[in-house]
Amino acid sequence: MKEKRIKSILREVCLAVVAALLCVALLFAAVKNYRQLQMTFKTIRYSVQEYPQGEVLLIGSSFMEYWESSEADLGPLHTVNAAVAGTRVADWKNNFSNLVEPFHPSAILFYMGTNDINGEADSKSGEAVAKELEEFFDMVWDALPGTPIYYISLTYSPERESVWDELEICNNRMAQLAQEQENLTFIDCTSVVMGEDGRPKPESIIGQRYCLMNFCCI
Repeated sequence: MKEKRIKSILREVCLAVVAALLCVALLFAAVKNYRQLQMTFKTIRYSVQEYPQGEVLLIGSSFMEYWESSEADLGPLHTVNAAVAGTRVADWKNNFSNLVEPFHPSAILFYMGTNDINGEADSKSGEAVAKELEEFFDMVWDALPGTPIYYISLTYSPERESVWDELEICNNRMAQLAQEQENLTFIDCTSVVMGEDGRPKPESIIGQRYCLMNFCCI
């Protein structure tokens, strides 16, 4: 009787573990599909409205999407913001033909990498992300030869301090690549968002956008 009870408990434990693992897998899939769903919605929106042509295209993750005043801040440049929160480099590679190429942009302003180098279980190295970014740049220049790309330095947010070294590696690689590629510019906002104590200022996101506004007005 006691042995049967133990087996029953073990079976329940195993089922609970399997259920938990399934929930984690479903949650992961839901998050990934949510990003793609948001990109699909934007694709449909621009397809129906017709893609604006020849404007400065803002793409990337939440830093860009939630910059609701970007059009006014970057004036007199004509801009279109197609960024999607939560996205990673692979998302933009996979959706290049839907959310980049059809705009035939005069230039691309790009912030991407902090969702890849996130300090979590699936966090990537700075070198790996830099390589993916290079592949994305090549996609741009193959389809849209000569298009200038302005890559914005990654932010060292306090909640991701464990991966600051990897963020720095990616930033340094982008800065180096910009020296080698005529159509790539690295916008380094680090000095604006970091304080004298080597920590991000509380208003770091605002500071980074202020840095971009100044850069684009030069």
